[in-house]
Amino acid sequence: MKRLLLILCLAAPDAGLAQRGPGTAPSRGPGWLPRKSYLDAQNVRFTAAEMTTTVNRLKEIERILLEIPELATPEGYYIHPAFYGGGDPQSTGNAIASAYTLMFTMTKGGEGSACVQVFVNDRFGGVTGSPYSNARGQIYFEAPRGDPIPGTFRVWDRLLEAGRSWTWVWLTAGGASPWQPVTREAMLKAAIETTEGKDAEVLVKLRGARAETGYRRWMAETAVRKAQWGEVAAALSAAEAAKARKQFEQVERETTEALKAQEASELEEIDRNLARIVQWGDRWRARIAAMSPAERNAPAWLDLMDASGDFRFVDPESTTSYQVVQENPGFLKAHRSRIEVRSIIVRLSTSLTCETPAVHRAVWQTYKKLDWAALARLLEPDPT
Repeated sequence: MKRLLLILCLAAPDAGLAQRGPGTAPSRGPGWLPRKSYLDAQNVRFTAAEMTTTVNRLKEIERILLEIPELATPEGYYIHPAFYGGGDPQSTGNAIASAYTLMFTMTKGGEGSACVQVFVNDRFGGVTGSPYSNARGQIYFEAPRGDPIPGTFRVWDRLLEAGRSWTWVWLTAGGASPWQPVTREAMLKAAIETTEGKDAEVLVKLRGARAETGYRRWMAETAVRKAQWGEVAAALSAAEAAKARKQFEQVERETTEALKAQEASELEEIDRNLARIVQWGDRWRARIAAMSPAERNAPAWLDLMDASGDFRFVDPESTTSYQVVQENPGFLKAHRSRIEVRSIIVRLSTSLTCETPAVHRAVWQTYKKLDWAALARLLEPDPT
């Protein structure tokens, strides 16, 4: 679903999937294009009752947004509303995802950007993936936290009244967190395993590569090449064989000399990579050993300003810190029905088309005037 929405942010409004799914509607007035629906173009097979509830919920989200005058009566731009629904929950037991998105364009048929998006039961937002993982899955880094909004779970990034910016505002059922903290020890261990490989397989391969340089592989295959040459020569006349032998011997000599000359730099590169990986691994192990039990189990918060890659841990929620997290596996689990609302994410952006002054003002006013409490009433009660 996220990939589909990303494509549609930049695509022409009339391009792409079928647009006559449940919830399709004519234009609601000047500046608004007909509402399109992609609810029937996803992987989920809604029951009739589920579809009706999903459509009515997305209509309610639209109603809440239309209370904002700058959205209700566009001036100088066009709004293309659309419903989305997807993400097959069968294998996960998660509640079905859906979304209402407003794409803004400067002309009726022009390309635009999704400046206002409301995601129901989406999994991501406010974090970026990292190259690190462990037995619990991938590790993520939080985006910088934004100014809190009463009644919401959390705000990531900051929308600015002027300039390119964006924000993710989360509302969750019962205030549940979509993320679980990663401890300092777990972060360092994940870094060690990612760098060295599982069971130090990266180190094993690099050490093995010292015995398998290009020159050494070439020399080990000499007998095979000579045997292949003999088979070719047997089918040639004596004169042709003599000429071909000279070419063969020249290629052998030149290639051997070139690979031998390159071997020193190849070994140097292998040793440099080995030393770097061993140095980082030993450094991180030493840091773990020097920690007290309380420090090892403390949530990992990293310094936003640190570019060393050495995981400088800082105090939680400082002005230049971000948290290391992993998915909460039970966060989106459906308890009462497949379409219950576990989370609502509002993403507002003032980049690309959204940077246009008229559109920027509308997005900013959406941020300032949105009835967050009305959105929160769409959430399911806490199952506990």
